[in-house]
Amino acid sequence: MSFPMSSVVQPANHIPDWIARLAAVGVLPTDDDETRLRKGTLTIAATMFILVGFIWAAMYALLGLFTAAMVPFTYSMISLVVVGQFVLTKRYGLFRFSQLFLLLLLPFVLQWSLGGLVNSGAVMLWSFMAPVGALLFAGTRNAAVWLLGFIFLTALSGVLDGRIAREAGTVTAGVRTLFFVMNVIGVSTIVYLITRYFTRERELAQERSERLLLNVLPQPIAQRLKRDPSSIA
Repeated sequence: MSFPMSSVVQPANHIPDWIARLAAVGVLPTDDDETRLRKGTLTIAATMFILVGFIWAAMYALLGLFTAAMVPFTYSMISLVVVGQFVLTKRYGLFRFSQLFLLLLLPFVLQWSLGGLVNSGAVMLWSFMAPVGALLFAGTRNAAVWLLGFIFLTALSGVLDGRIAREAGTVTAGVRTLFFVMNVIGVSTIVYLITRYFTRERELAQERSERLLLNVLPQPIAQRLKRDPSSIA
């Protein structure tokens, strides 16, 4: 039984081909749609973070902050190796854990190396990507652990901030403002883009499922099954 295409939800335009190819590099033929989406989103996110890490490293180096520059540079280099290993081995659990761990820890290390919250422009904001990423890449089961880790490191930074600021070199007010603006824009932009990709791909998957459902069932029955999964005679 088939129905006119006008009664079926039409999917929006899909993502560019190069993004789709990037998202698929670690996908296995046996993966279900949810696993494919999570793997693809993390691969895209890791690629974005690697690029941002090199940009931040170059910025710190140009400002003469070479110790600080080594932190995002080290993150990007490690992540390149981890992404390459994921492409070869398809070991998603290791890939996911390493990315979340690096995202949680290294922004705090960078903040401490720059002299605390004010001097770094609150660069620890990048660490909030760990609990957000856990929600997207692993689901709700383990996300609370990463949130607790972020809260603990934030509290620890608050306790140590005064001492770190006294022992660090002086960063000018203009540079502090630049750091703060770049960190806020960077974090908010990447969170939006990653969440938008994840949400859009999930919506497209739901639309495809609805198209299949409407191709075999009358629309009233399909709508009833969506609201109430109990058996219908």
